[in-house]
Amino acid sequence: MGRIGNAFDIMRLRGRVATTWVRLGCAVALAIPAIGLASVGATSAADPDSVPAIGAESYWLPLPVEEIEAPESLDDPPGAAAGFTMRATIRAGRAAIRRVAASRMGRSLLVELSLLGEGAASQAGTISLRGIHSGLSVVGGRLGARGSGSLFLEAVGLSRRASRVPAARAEEPSLEAPSTAASPSIEGIGLERSQRPGARIPGVWTLVGRRVEDGAKVGALGIRGAFGHGSWGASAGALEGAPAGAIACELRSAAGAAACEMAFSREGPATLFSAESAPGPLRIRGRWRQRGAGMRRAACELSVDGGPRIAHAKLLVGGGPSGPIGAAGRAELECRLAFRGAGPINLRAGRSRTEGFSAASGATVREERYAVLDASIARSEGRGFSLLATRRARDSAGGTRLGSSLGGRIELTWRGRGRLEVLVEAARADLAGGAAWGSGLFAGGSTALRTRTKPGVAASTRGALRLGRWQLGGLVEGREDERGRRASAATIWIQRALPGVAH
Repeated sequence: MGRIGNAFDIMRLRGRVATTWVRLGCAVALAIPAIGLASVGATSAADPDSVPAIGAESYWLPLPVEEIEAPESLDDPPGAAAGFTMRATIRAGRAAIRRVAASRMGRSLLVELSLLGEGAASQAGTISLRGIHSGLSVVGGRLGARGSGSLFLEAVGLSRRASRVPAARAEEPSLEAPSTAASPSIEGIGLERSQRPGARIPGVWTLVGRRVEDGAKVGALGIRGAFGHGSWGASAGALEGAPAGAIACELRSAAGAAACEMAFSREGPATLFSAESAPGPLRIRGRWRQRGAGMRRAACELSVDGGPRIAHAKLLVGGGPSGPIGAAGRAELECRLAFRGAGPINLRAGRSRTEGFSAASGATVREERYAVLDASIARSEGRGFSLLATRRARDSAGGTRLGSSLGGRIELTWRGRGRLEVLVEAARADLAGGAAWGSGLFAGGSTALRTRTKPGVAASTRGALRLGRWQLGGLVEGREDERGRRASAATIWIQRALPGVAH
């Protein structure tokens, strides 16, 4: 853990601009050796279609749950629609069904039915009819929306803000059933018609209903089209009578991609811009957002990553709102080493600064230094062992509070039909206000960092078994509940793939 503590000095985020750039220059100097190794034998992308869409960014290490744009989707299984899905949880000796969904595909129509369980209102059912060839879909009941730009979805209350700046999007929206009772959604009806490949007629979508959390009236209408190596979209709607609208455009080429969103709402105008270079030895991503209200109206995020397969490094600098009454700034360096015959070694180290305000304590400022290490110790066919270590140092008016964790993960796979993952972690946190990170496993196969404020040892197990088109899975984990108490929970899921759909 001593080496991880020394990694805190890689980067520092200060209020003075001059000091910030000097320290960031030191971080860049540390990343140059890994980046410079890629100058020999590098090739550039020549096919514009090979450039991924804006925002298709992957992280080598898991992110904290509060930094994920849609954490409620972590329990959703990846892939296409399933013929049958059931997810249930067991907590404190009580079992509850969280979601049941079923689909049936005909020659020209796909019918889907989804029901949410405990913790949702009685109207938590969703039915959708999707035309396989026509691209026309009708969704009724409790429904949510993804895509069509993050600014517009925030303006009409269908998404939440994350601490990281999201990428601008001009993608085709998707109306679907919410994955959990806590997902931003409405009770109403929606209609969408996707644009066919090569067709000139743009796709359209609309929805109307009441927001689940407060009953506010929501209505929205949008169109989306494509042209050459780009796409565009326009949306308009209202939240409780307050109008909102947005336009978005995305361009792609062999050199990279760029996208822009402009929106207006009751909070004023907002702009979001994203740009990134094509995959290659050195890749640069930039995001900038301007809001009409908030403590910090402007926010930006810049990341630079490069290097060969053996050594890769990414530098990220960002600052932006963490909520309506707070702001956050971040500077971090992420490195990845992958040796032949062994698994990768990933390290993320950085510093963040969070400013907030509350009626009880007034203005608050909190600085945090952190480091996360995930190292593959041994790996062979169907077996692997990894070491995970984290350390956090939180500075506030009351002093410095420390938190650290150390754990091991065993992964077993069997002929592509079975998978088992066992994780044991020991957390140590300052009882006066320290916090440590622990690995949170989710039913969808994802892993995110969860905050732990109590010292102790926790164990988690996740496994899945595939039998033909059926897949059975289970998850047992020890974590803290909403009040900070230790709790054990289990999740069981059953899924059956549709005929002809690869799983």
